[in-house]
Amino acid sequence: MDSYLFVTTPESAVEGMESITGTVIANPTPENDLIVHLTSNNLSRLSVQSEITIKAGKESASFSMSIIDEQLLNGSSNIQVLASVSNYYTGSANLNIDDNDPAILNLMLPDKVMNGYKMQGKISINRPLDLDTKIPLILSTTDINIYPETVVMPAGLSEITFDLTMTGVPQTISMTPSVANWTVNCETII
Repeated sequence: MDSYLFVTTPESAVEGMESITGTVIANPTPENDLIVHLTSNNLSRLSVQSEITIKAGKESASFSMSIIDEQLLNGSSNIQVLASVSNYYTGSANLNIDDNDPAILNLMLPDKVMNGYKMQGKISINRPLDLDTKIPLILSTTDINIYPETVVMPAGLSEITFDLTMTGVPQTISMTPSVANWTVNCETII
């Protein structure tokens, strides 16, 4: 029989939270104490307790994590928490950490677009980014498709121009750049 570790964490958290808790589950339940090693794939944003012990006859144990408020303007990060031990398949969970540093994000688009044609958009922010930041673009309808759906603004910039292609049923729509905890100004196009 194969042995597995499973990790559970909250789906999301915000910088400035002091501590959050996760759980490691062993399947099957260990017959002896099981020392599990834990790590985060982004130690600059999430510190994880280095190891926990799942007691013999118990199926799980909790662990603590600390969210690091690094005072950088860097948007959201998807962080992976890993649990490993010999003779078990490694377990993992994803945790999205949102920035708590304020920013104002603006999107500028042409007033009219033609279905299937490229247009240029511009995203600006009120101060330069400290790290490369992914900025998802959210539409007010599902009848329209856009490419790209996410714009990456490089560190050090406060403005980026990007090509955007829209396909679908012609109509008036709103497009919003989406970064948690940032003030966002959306754009309407026809």
